[in-house]
Amino acid sequence: MAERILIYTDKPVVGTDELSRRYLQTMAFFNGYKRAEASKQAFELAEMLEKVPEGRRGLHPFYLLAFQLKLAEHPVNAVSIFERGEIDVSKDTETLGRLGEQLSKRGIVLDYIYCDNENDLSVWTLGDERIKEVYRSEKAKNRFPPAALRHDVSKLKFMTPEYHEWLLHFGSYAQQIKIEGIRKVLIESGLMSPWGERTMATNFYGVRTSFRIYDLNGWEYEWQTLVDTRTSCPVCMPAPQGQRYAGRVHHRAWNSFIDLINHARSAGATGPINPIIREPFRVQGQAPGTVDPGARWYWDQLMGHLIRTGASTYMMFHEYATAADDRAIAEIVRGHEAALPAARPVLPEIRLDVDEVVTGDWRTTYSDFLRQEPDRWLQQF
Repeated sequence: MAERILIYTDKPVVGTDELSRRYLQTMAFFNGYKRAEASKQAFELAEMLEKVPEGRRGLHPFYLLAFQLKLAEHPVNAVSIFERGEIDVSKDTETLGRLGEQLSKRGIVLDYIYCDNENDLSVWTLGDERIKEVYRSEKAKNRFPPAALRHDVSKLKFMTPEYHEWLLHFGSYAQQIKIEGIRKVLIESGLMSPWGERTMATNFYGVRTSFRIYDLNGWEYEWQTLVDTRTSCPVCMPAPQGQRYAGRVHHRAWNSFIDLINHARSAGATGPINPIIREPFRVQGQAPGTVDPGARWYWDQLMGHLIRTGASTYMMFHEYATAADDRAIAEIVRGHEAALPAARPVLPEIRLDVDEVVTGDWRTTYSDFLRQEPDRWLQQF
């Protein structure tokens, strides 16, 4: 039987103890960059997933849509994409279809799919000039939502309130095109049922919010489109180096901590959430095979709030973890498992610089935070 709380990882689980294996699960990794090896990968991954118990079968399809959107490596015809209102996903569908066929032969249904496509069609990625080209196409503009047509992009000045408002609306539309492309691939490849709710499928920072959330530089997210139409994927990894936290009353890492919880709260009020978390911080001078007590305290506090927000499934970046890290994570989850609410609570936004954060019966204070010597952690960001 599946655990009430499960953390999927992008690398093998290092801990071999029973508790680590209970709460942590390695995902199958399909490398879409190696299309020529799709059939071989599909067979090997299907055999691997067949050995994983139902309720824990997770897949990470890497490089999904990257050939179409990864501007640093491939040409992106933004005008053509916006004129069609969709991304050509035929190659990705064909590639992942090899795996879909192998899973179908074995009667395997995936429980979890995490996509890490961080490329997009926004002005941040494509640049002002490409976006202006898109706006010169009447065919593309005919597909735009009204909010994206309210501004003359040729006259907008960077960082003005008008530019900011336009960026929110256009960004939401661009995100919708990408997420719908991912969803189309996963369904047409046979990896995900278009009508069932068995498979949780998410993409990095694909969220549906109830109140506005902000990135580390203070820019809002106002997206609504989700891969499986119901599950948000808030990113709950500390990032105190951003401009959003400069000049505040309290420590940067404390205010970043508040934002992570706000991301989960805002998305959690609209449906299930699958937070992205990161392994405990590597602290300079830490003895190998041990867990830094300050890092463990931070993880305990963060997981306490996320679990009480209703988060039962997580994706964890796991590159440097040790067996001691895995054991510590599992012990923390076990300590909070009973606090997982039966129904998702609707929780208010927390203001930055507050002196305490409370979720249900879990309370974290700024004074306790300072006692963990947070300045040691900043070297990791």
